[in-house]
Amino acid sequence: RIKDIGQILEVYSSSKGKDAESIGENGVGLKQGCATLSDTSLVLTRNFDEYSIGFVSAMLQREEGVYLPSFKFIARPSKDESVKVLRPEMVRIFTETHPHVGECVKIYGKGDIDKGIDRLLNHFEMMTISKHWASENHVFSVILHELKHGSRNDDDGVSDSPPEDSTEEKKNGNKEPKNVFSQRSF
Repeated sequence: RIKDIGQILEVYSSSKGKDAESIGENGVGLKQGCATLSDTSLVLTRNFDEYSIGFVSAMLQREEGVYLPSFKFIARPSKDESVKVLRPEMVRIFTETHPHVGECVKIYGKGDIDKGIDRLLNHFEMMTISKHWASENHVFSVILHELKHGSRNDDDGVSDSPPEDSTEEKKNGNKEPKNVFSQRSF
């Protein structure tokens, strides 16, 4: 079973080691890696019929402290139904209950919260029915929205401008930033 998303995103806590120098069970900084690589990262999990999403976003941070919100949903998709039944609950959460988090979803939807919710639902759907993940009971996914790039002027030789292969050419000729997407089952 994958840990509860709230525990995964808990700050300054790890059950792996007792000292400050130990590496957490989620790797050398799932949260730090997400925050370093993208201004808006999404962590999604599926444990059987429980779906969760957590946000690591620069825009949600305040001087008072780190804020990494997470939300759980229950869906029992059948042959005639999909996880898209979660849409009304997601709309309520991201527009009424937690509109500040909804702003992250809006960014993920390229300025449209409905598109952002649809994209999240598509990820949950893929975690449920894709040929690679449907047979798995536990799936963990990280989405790094608009991956950051370093500067060519830095000592490491990495550029601030995205390399040519980091954009997708759309049919209408616009270039759209790629999202980095990774899934793993347990």
